[in-house]
Amino acid sequence: MIMTATLPRIYKDKLKEYNIDIVYDEFIKDIDRHKIKLKDKEIIDDVEFINKKTKNSKVLIIANTVNKSIEIYRKLNEIGVENINLLHSRFISKDKEKLEEEIKNFSNSENSGVWISTQIVEASLDIDFDYLFTEMSTLDSLFQRLGRCYRKREYKSDEANVYIYTENSSGIGAVYDRDIYHNSIELLSKYDGEILKEVQKIELVDKLYSEEYLYRTDFLENFEKSMKILDHMVDYELVKKEAQKILRNIQNIKVMPRSVYEENIDLIDQYKKCKQHKENKPKNQLRREIEKLVTNVRTSIKWKYGDRITNLVDDIYLIDLKYDKKLGLLIEKDEEYDIESRTL
Repeated sequence: MIMTATLPRIYKDKLKEYNIDIVYDEFIKDIDRHKIKLKDKEIIDDVEFINKKTKNSKVLIIANTVNKSIEIYRKLNEIGVENINLLHSRFISKDKEKLEEEIKNFSNSENSGVWISTQIVEASLDIDFDYLFTEMSTLDSLFQRLGRCYRKREYKSDEANVYIYTENSSGIGAVYDRDIYHNSIELLSKYDGEILKEVQKIELVDKLYSEEYLYRTDFLENFEKSMKILDHMVDYELVKKEAQKILRNIQNIKVMPRSVYEENIDLIDQYKKCKQHKENKPKNQLRREIEKLVTNVRTSIKWKYGDRITNLVDDIYLIDLKYDKKLGLLIEKDEEYDIESRTL
């Protein structure tokens, strides 16, 4: 069984090519939930307009990269926006779990304010906001984001409740394929200022990933290359990391910020002693506690910050970069580090 909000045509065609018989059943809401407005400007340049909506409504802002979400947070904070919160993948697990609980509570409350996030909210959280302000992404990702605004409610107002910013979107070419991104804008522009019906979303994603729109794109070339590798792969020939590199090229390492480590030195020392004396039961419990103090970053960060990263214990690294409870782990701007592996 495959359950997904978006199943691009290229995948359906490939399954058919392999003579895999699939019965499709679509569950489409029959209410109008989203009126969209495309803005040919950068989202960071529209903070005053966004701020007005935060006064009496629940506002969600979604950026394509962690660094962009931090930049937006700082800008809104600078102009004095009240009740502002940030959630992305570069918080340690303990803090991220707390933030996820807080955003769900906020969504269910009568409070007004703003949350800024990334793809991390696209599929993993059941939240409902009044307005969505988002950087443009590819349509399949974008429509997941729309599901976090007017999730189960019908929208009847004349103004838009979803604002999509198409200028200088972060992560294009790193997080999102450049050709598919621009084709997404072309397809979506026909619905600017209109209600976007649920069936239209499905049709647009289907068209975006058709041969007509994928012709001569890097995406199609990489897709076909990956399928050839799968076709000729001997079972168990590749180890997990090698397979990931070929098929998704998303490899993460676990890191613990130095400030977090310094607050929990005793915990780490206890774990090391248990390992040394082969005390498995307390060791496993301590390991679970340690897991709450780490976050994931791209493996490539080891090459960029080699002198600031050292092995701490097992597969966990100590990283000598600043960690802030409101901003998360702060890394120099490099959008390749911001691929969120759809945990979006």
